[in-house]
Amino acid sequence: MRATLLILLFLTSFNCFSQSVTDSTFYGSTAKLRSYGVYDSVNKYWRIYKFYPGGQIEQTQKLNPVSFLDNDTSFVYHPNGKIAWIFPYTDSGFITGRLVGYYENGAIKSESQYYRYFRTGTWKDYYINGQIKSISHYQISKEDSVFLRRLTSEDYQKGFAVTELFSWGESDSLRINNTIFSGQTKFEFATLISKKTGVWESYDSTGKLILRKNYKN
Repeated sequence: MRATLLILLFLTSFNCFSQSVTDSTFYGSTAKLRSYGVYDSVNKYWRIYKFYPGGQIEQTQKLNPVSFLDNDTSFVYHPNGKIAWIFPYTDSGFITGRLVGYYENGAIKSESQYYRYFRTGTWKDYYINGQIKSISHYQISKEDSVFLRRLTSEDYQKGFAVTELFSWGESDSLRINNTIFSGQTKFEFATLISKKTGVWESYDSTGKLILRKNYKN
């Protein structure tokens, strides 16, 4: 996951763990704090905090000390302080649980469910005015639950997998070892498409139904 990889780049100065190990990064040569990490040696996890250039909190994560994968729910914030995304933990590296997105005004943007990267359960998208935009449903099969192989280009061509990109925040840049990272923060992973089921519906911003499709057998 790109977000995790960036954090690994930020955390380069530690090589052992103790009761109060901390690590910080800054924007370029300025004193503006970019990220801050604290290791809890009792409960054995890293707590990572990231900040916008203006000092507002951007993201909080609880990471496994060895794999640096999410141990718990992660929160991402818009520059105005409102929550942008709530990411679930990862199960052995696979995102699992409820993922929720919000607009900058605090209105809910989307609700989705995952099981080891597979879409599952009921998915909902909303307009910024609060009206429901779409409702869809997915069902995990026994084969999906033990899926372990690598994805191929054919998987994407056939619609078994799609790439989802989540972005938030403001445009900024960060220099690390003469490499400049710029643009909005992004989180990207492959979503695996399980069986479509139930009645799918789409609405316009006034609440008028514009499409309905039944995937029931």
